[in-house]
Amino acid sequence: ESGDEPRKIINNWIELNANGKKVITITLRESYYEMERNSNLKDWGNFARDLDKESFFPVFIRDTESVFTFLPKELEGLTVFNEICFNIELRAALYELSYLNMFVNNGPTNMARFLKGSRSLVFKMITPECGATTERHFRVMGVEPGSQYQPLSPYHKLVWENDDYDVLLKEFGKMCTVISQA
Repeated sequence: ESGDEPRKIINNWIELNANGKKVITITLRESYYEMERNSNLKDWGNFARDLDKESFFPVFIRDTESVFTFLPKELEGLTVFNEICFNIELRAALYELSYLNMFVNNGPTNMARFLKGSRSLVFKMITPECGATTERHFRVMGVEPGSQYQPLSPYHKLVWENDDYDVLLKEFGKMCTVISQA
């Protein structure tokens, strides 16, 4: 759980930027290591642009490795919150205070999963070309591909499909339904 001060800071940021809309964080993987695992920037950008602008405020969190590179054309015109990459307490508060946090399988997913009150969807669990994200690796770790980690809440889901536009939209809709029924 993040502290009172980080939550106060992030609440202020949300009030200044989201105008009462529900914040949807999209944490990207843009690494030069095992690039096959990286986020599908084109489809994430299209997904963010197509969200209901009256209800949702998508916020991109770039990979810390790429923050100081040019913004990819796929993200132009969208909200990118680079500063959050460098303060783990503020990042935790953002994940806690957001309506939903969306990722591809990478490090920050674990933070969101274990934060009290946060919600997450994690896509692209399997990348056959990369050692730590193969089906074999998951089985060795005791996780059957297609399954879920021991649930901490119904608001965290592993999506064993790629981060393609149609999958993002479908799973986002399903999770919004789960959240609204709470």
